[in-house]
Amino acid sequence: MGIALQILGGLFVLILVLLVIAGLVIRAKLRRFASELGDALESVPPMEITLAPVAEIDWDDEHAAHEFLRPLPMLGFVEAGRYEIEEMPGVPLAAFVQPETHVVAVVYEHPQAGVILDMVTRYADETSITYTTTTEVGQLEDRPGHAKVSAPEASAEGLYRRLLGERPRGETVGVAPEEFPAVFEQAYADEMEWRMAKGGASEDEIRAIAEHSGMETSPDEIDIVRRLQHAQAMANIEDALRERFSEETTMSVAEWERVEDLLVFVHDQYAEDDLRECLEDWTGEEWPEIAAAGTPRARFAAANAALPAQCRCRLLGTVDKPVEADVYAAPTAMCD
Repeated sequence: MGIALQILGGLFVLILVLLVIAGLVIRAKLRRFASELGDALESVPPMEITLAPVAEIDWDDEHAAHEFLRPLPMLGFVEAGRYEIEEMPGVPLAAFVQPETHVVAVVYEHPQAGVILDMVTRYADETSITYTTTTEVGQLEDRPGHAKVSAPEASAEGLYRRLLGERPRGETVGVAPEEFPAVFEQAYADEMEWRMAKGGASEDEIRAIAEHSGMETSPDEIDIVRRLQHAQAMANIEDALRERFSEETTMSVAEWERVEDLLVFVHDQYAEDDLRECLEDWTGEEWPEIAAAGTPRARFAAANAALPAQCRCRLLGTVDKPVEADVYAAPTAMCD
């Protein structure tokens, strides 16, 4: 995903955590894919972020930042704090809320992307609309119900007036200044959860990012980046499912300790080869030659049931976030 930071979420886009981060990291992958694939994977944005309050922000481009910041109080915005993102050092942001019109404004800066202003309205039906001064909009698919509009030449007042004039009708929801960090962090987590649940960036998204940056890429390069994105998405999904299951399970401490290292999470993001590999790695048995149909979860369940009883994974339950998944305990000994 990219070096800049875009925060896409139910609240707004900090377009340095997914479009710009997504875009620029993918660009880095495309340039160095043959030798630095491992390093590129480590640049994928975290699933969650934490805002750390700071007393002051030392803007690199102070003039550009103040051009956005100066009009906000005159437009009725109230400061909601200054922050850095712990997981993304060097990306400061200043937050403001307009209590009457229910608009959130965020000014943030990244060494690569510069200073950007986002303005967002949230709705009672959990959708949102974001207007932003970044041009990094349109390469990644919008999360349903969370549209983004780019207005790179707009001033703070111009962006605000345009948002108010064009935003969809509906019951809007405000954010109190003290609520901002929690709402922001949750918005980011919701966006990343959706991005990972769909398997990371698609080939079309990766190709659009490359074209937007003026890069020529081969189908092989696109395929490699896509595979890396999917692998990282799968790893993030499993981490999130494991955490969710550990929070929801009613197993005793002793039971948990017996299965903790044997947990198998099966969801519908699995490709056929990965599904087979999962079963074979955990059981030591070859995928049975049966005519299993349906979703990956259904095919795994049917294949598992066809194994000798002592070799089967044992179903422990289900988890519904970030994707629906069946949770199994692998057999304590390989059966091959």
